[in-house]
Amino acid sequence: MEMSFTVSKHAKERYAERIMNKEDLWDVNYFVNQNEEKIIKDITKMLEYGEVIYSGKQKDNKGRENTVDVYRKDCWILLVDKCTKNVITLYKVDLGCGDDFNAEYVNRMIEKIHVAMDNVSKVQMDILNESNMYREMITKNNDQIAEYRTYIKNLEALNESYKQIIDNNVVKNSQANKELAEHVNTLIGKKEF
Repeated sequence: MEMSFTVSKHAKERYAERIMNKEDLWDVNYFVNQNEEKIIKDITKMLEYGEVIYSGKQKDNKGRENTVDVYRKDCWILLVDKCTKNVITLYKVDLGCGDDFNAEYVNRMIEKIHVAMDNVSKVQMDILNESNMYREMITKNNDQIAEYRTYIKNLEALNESYKQIIDNNVVKNSQANKELAEHVNTLIGKKEF
């Protein structure tokens, strides 16, 4: 299965420096110009026979965030832009203690990455479950709030009815006092004009 990648100028230069041990800028550029097809073929093979150990967002040296696939082939690490499939760079993990030590280090780091990825998945699942629980609680609270608002509106309407009764009672009282005054006035012979 042939994979389709492009290889950045930077990655070609790193190949010349890090695999072919070209040290100065002139040697690097000359080697890249003379061997561009071989560099692309070799890097593509590294990717084809390598494994993706991480896929996600990473910041570049200018602080820009890119989505990358991190490939590992033996002790070589290759960064590939996930969207464009452009190889950004490559480097060999070399801690200066020999290939066996480097391989052991890379394997242990990959184990740590897998544990961390599992932890991310667990945390995301916990967050999802917790968020869903709180969403349910919010929905129940909103239902209860709506019920209470209806109850409050009913109580407010009932209070308005009571106020009307009170206002009507003032009128009744006024009428009763007027009737009393009329009877008293009739008794004492007082006329109102």
